[in-house]
Amino acid sequence: MTQEELLEIIQEAKKNKTVELNLSKCGITQLPPEIGELKSLQLLVLGRYSSGYKDRNHFKTLPKEIGQLKNLTRLYVINNELEEVPEEIGHLRNLTHLNLNYNLLKELPKEIGNLRNLTQLDLKKNQLGELPREIGQLRDLAHLNMNFNELKSLPEEISQLKNLTQLYMNFNSFKKFPVDITRLTHLAQLDLKKNQLTELPREFGQLRNLFYLNLSGNQLKELPEEISQLDNLIYFHISSNRIRELPTGIIHLNNLFYLDISANHLRELPKEIVRLEKLKRLELDHNPLNFPPVEIVNQGSSAIMDYLKRMEDGQTLYEGKLLILGQGGVGKTCLMRRLILDKYSDGQPTTEGIDIHPWEITAPDDAQTRMTLNVWDFGGQEIYHATHQFFLTQRSLYILAWDARQEEEYGRIDYWLKTIETFAEDSPI
Repeated sequence: MTQEELLEIIQEAKKNKTVELNLSKCGITQLPPEIGELKSLQLLVLGRYSSGYKDRNHFKTLPKEIGQLKNLTRLYVINNELEEVPEEIGHLRNLTHLNLNYNLLKELPKEIGNLRNLTQLDLKKNQLGELPREIGQLRDLAHLNMNFNELKSLPEEISQLKNLTQLYMNFNSFKKFPVDITRLTHLAQLDLKKNQLTELPREFGQLRNLFYLNLSGNQLKELPEEISQLDNLIYFHISSNRIRELPTGIIHLNNLFYLDISANHLRELPKEIVRLEKLKRLELDHNPLNFPPVEIVNQGSSAIMDYLKRMEDGQTLYEGKLLILGQGGVGKTCLMRRLILDKYSDGQPTTEGIDIHPWEITAPDDAQTRMTLNVWDFGGQEIYHATHQFFLTQRSLYILAWDARQEEEYGRIDYWLKTIETFAEDSPI
């Protein structure tokens, strides 16, 4: 669109006292000062979300006359190349919605604090390194989106936004949790995904009205016990951190429906989590879990919760699996009899397939506890090798037997070690 065509549209809008004007996708590179003559205008759209480049507007700035649109309530300057916002923006005292997403802004004018009626401010995908202290004057602000910027901290005046319910700050550069936001007691949605947070303050528990919380993709090693105070929480995303255990207080999140703690360092999930009756989605994959077993985790949320419920209702069963592998005729059966019966005898018949025998022992870390090792004695003949692999499991104990008097090739030690590594991963041998 040429400047002449644009001026004709503006003059026509002035003549008709237009209240809504959409100038997006017009290929405009500069907005003329005559835009300030549209005194009746309530909605002005200068850009929208678009994957195309050809017809998109390319403003570097807005004319200062934009401040003359005293009746304007909604201003959308999305997906331009805006590098600055004129201080005259502060004259738009009736503005309730301001959307500056997908631009090149590095700072905001302090006059933004004059927009006392603003309820929604969108600043996503800019280059903002900080916010002006005057942001705290936007007392009616309910929605603030600052995703995909370069923020490292927030001014303490952010705590004055008492009506804020939605705060989005994912993909920024926060290393320290901005503690001032814990005073925003009406906050219902908080997104700090993909920052560099290493810990949460104890004051975090003050955000009692949160129902959505996303802390995924940070460097958190633990959660404070005060997390238990967020009893309105429904959606909790904390995947891709470094958390080793969950605080016991998590069982008090009685409204929790979705919990994603995948890709952490968890080795055990507290059994008591089954008491969260409203929990229907539980993501646990990519953790080095010993409990629940990975076979259960791979079956999904329902299987996990069913398993935990059975564990909660039942009693602890101390059992393990010991597998004895090796070539045929090296003495696997003799070794098994020596372990279980404390007897040794030559001339045992060759094992056909697999023999399983229970072995009652005392737990190594508790003399009062008895446990059962189910000992699997595998036939070593070549014909059985292809089927043995189906019984090699993780979290089991392996014994590899060979006859040192035989040639090394006969024992095939490398073959058996690689087989165990392939099917049993980190199981001890």
